[in-house]
Amino acid sequence: MPRPLKLVALGLLPVLYAAAGLALKASRGPYWLGTNADPEYAYLFNALEIASGRAPYNVGHPGTPLQMLGAIVLRGIALVSGRGTLALDVIARPETYLTAMHVAILAGVAILIFSAGLIVLRRTGHLGAALLVQAGPWLFLATPGELSRVRPEPLLIALSAVYGAVLLTSAVDGSRRDVTALGGLTGAGIASKITALPLVLAPLVAFRAWKWQRRFIATAAIAFLMGIIAAWPRVLSMGKWMATVAVHADAYGGGPVTVIDTTRYLPSLWGLLVAEPIMALTIVVGALLWLGGHRRRVLGAALLVQIAQVLMVAKHPGVHYLAPAVGTLGINLCVAWVFVRDRAPRSTLLRPLALSALAAVFVFPVAHVRAQAAGLRALRDDQQRTAAMTQQSSGCVAVYAYGSSSPAYALQFGNLWAKLPDVAAMLTSRYPGVVFDRGGLNLRDFTWQRDLDRPQFLRDHPCVLRQAPPLDAAAVPQDVVIQTQYAGQTETIYRLRPQ
Repeated sequence: MPRPLKLVALGLLPVLYAAAGLALKASRGPYWLGTNADPEYAYLFNALEIASGRAPYNVGHPGTPLQMLGAIVLRGIALVSGRGTLALDVIARPETYLTAMHVAILAGVAILIFSAGLIVLRRTGHLGAALLVQAGPWLFLATPGELSRVRPEPLLIALSAVYGAVLLTSAVDGSRRDVTALGGLTGAGIASKITALPLVLAPLVAFRAWKWQRRFIATAAIAFLMGIIAAWPRVLSMGKWMATVAVHADAYGGGPVTVIDTTRYLPSLWGLLVAEPIMALTIVVGALLWLGGHRRRVLGAALLVQIAQVLMVAKHPGVHYLAPAVGTLGINLCVAWVFVRDRAPRSTLLRPLALSALAAVFVFPVAHVRAQAAGLRALRDDQQRTAAMTQQSSGCVAVYAYGSSSPAYALQFGNLWAKLPDVAAMLTSRYPGVVFDRGGLNLRDFTWQRDLDRPQFLRDHPCVLRQAPPLDAAAVPQDVVIQTQYAGQTETIYRLRPQ
């Protein structure tokens, strides 16, 4: 095949990834909806922090590269079509800025996925291997959904594809270029999210010479520090949060002090494997090939990352946390295909059967995406209908809590994770009839400094509506009477009255 046609072929999958992200974003709806706002608005406001010349407040995981990318996007949009100060414009048009951030993420994903294929094509000359490396992330059923979000996972998926391409094509004893590239990708991945820590493992076993291991560690450390450069003033808070998460059983550093809760770990591990059956099957096939002695160095390094990723995430389970390892699945595919090719003459049925199995593996995610899109559209329509009912209730004060579908709550949530000065006053002016339930019907305003006098507040306002996920009746204070006005799929509107 002529080289231009090979380059066109390498561009097909990057376009597919970007198209899937855009299609599911359309099905998902605006980011202010209750199931969409976390963490999108937190990243938006922390990007605003950086664009305003301050360190981001949200640095725990750390997430800084995405926030720095967001700051560039915010400044670019403001330069082209800004209206007033940047903070006021972001508050007035948050969805415009988030959409721009999403498009920038998808552009980055497409470039990285294309680069992964190009690396393999240039270094091996095999278009099939290049396409299989690009296709690795498609085996992760969560990939299309992640591509519709504004969070680090899309970039981690694409970064890991480049990581897999470099690892697959690296020389047996390594080279300066390979080690430096893997170190840079690893450091950038960890700066994007601490869940990328397993990427440290593969180069340490793939490159046996100490000089290469030392170079990898140094390069990864430098890349990590550059990736969090905007958050340097908060590095102590970052370290404290990571240490707290590591030694506590529950997510975000909650629960009892223990590295692993043995009563929950194995069920969580099984749940991850069931949620991602194609990824699990690909790891199993890779392990069998490794045991058979096929490409043991590179395949063993990839398997180490994949298995470590699953074991790490099972501590605080969340399917999207598996993203940093999914790009390495292309290595499993390439080794499996070489195994079939070398042992199956063209006259046998083994090759057609292998191709059919591979095709089936890729068709299933497409069907999954269609089902996911339909579910997201139904959820979007239900949340928008619920929000419209509250917003159209003139003369009523709105109370929102975590999970509420409300532009006001999304902005408040973003600011709680950024602590921007003067923004609370801007939001109060923009949404005068809004307060928030921080839990147990303890009400606060946009300043979030102290609880309001709830009985007095309910007496002063004859119509108070709480729109949020359903309340636990047992947790409703005795001085409040609630009456259900509307029950949606994820949110309920209650009328609140004093007892």
